[in-house]
Amino acid sequence: MNKKSDLCLIIPHFNNVDGLIRSLESLNEEVTFDVLIIDDGSTPSLQPDEYFLDRFPHLSLNIVRISHQGIIQVSILGLRYVEFNRYIYTARLDAGDLCMSNRLTIQRNYLHSHPEIYLLGTFCEYFDLETDKTIAIKRFPTTMPGIRKKIYFNTVFEHPTVMFRVKAIEKVGYYPEDYIVAMDYAYFFKFVSNFECAMIPEVLIRKEISSTSISTVKRKKQVINRLRAISENFTPKWYFFAGIAYTAILYVIPYSFLNRFKKYFFK
Repeated sequence: MNKKSDLCLIIPHFNNVDGLIRSLESLNEEVTFDVLIIDDGSTPSLQPDEYFLDRFPHLSLNIVRISHQGIIQVSILGLRYVEFNRYIYTARLDAGDLCMSNRLTIQRNYLHSHPEIYLLGTFCEYFDLETDKTIAIKRFPTTMPGIRKKIYFNTVFEHPTVMFRVKAIEKVGYYPEDYIVAMDYAYFFKFVSNFECAMIPEVLIRKEISSTSISTVKRKKQVINRLRAISENFTPKWYFFAGIAYTAILYVIPYSFLNRFKKYFFK
């Protein structure tokens, strides 16, 4: 694939070809962009490149196949790729998650007109993979002071909603390898601590929720990792201590109860 844009969308993939196809089908943009698919040693093997190039001739696709290394190494590889190829912007989409029309266009145009912003997120709709019904719509703070406070309590930037400037890697590095199930939370904490960040107050991503997602299967380990990330970003502000207490409480709350709570609280 020849580089055709200053924007590269990274899509990690592992054993979810149906979700990958849904994600690619959701891409409807006015702005030009490249797509990097990194297959993490799927079994059976992902279809040949020609299958995707023929099915999505309007997309600038590059497919990289590696032996199974896990999501952290795949994500780091994606960052190394966009850095090496000198992209200006990079965005994330997980296989199975869906972009609203012109999601990338809106974010790319915003970053282009706001050079002080390094990380940009959007609101997010969670939907049930089996029924396609909306579980919740999550809205995040839209001001930098609000973002700084909220991140001590929970994620502010859902991974598939983000777009950021590649040159930020010079300052914050790559995803932290020692955060097994909360790498994005810890990584975006670095952005909030070092740069101006922003939030587009629109739902531009539909994020699938399934029984095999990390948040479901490894939730307790994820909460522990979040506690560590908060602790590493100490501030004498009240929200640091409140965030520690809140996250500790999440550790003991059953996921089924929390999921039902989201349906009403985040709508």
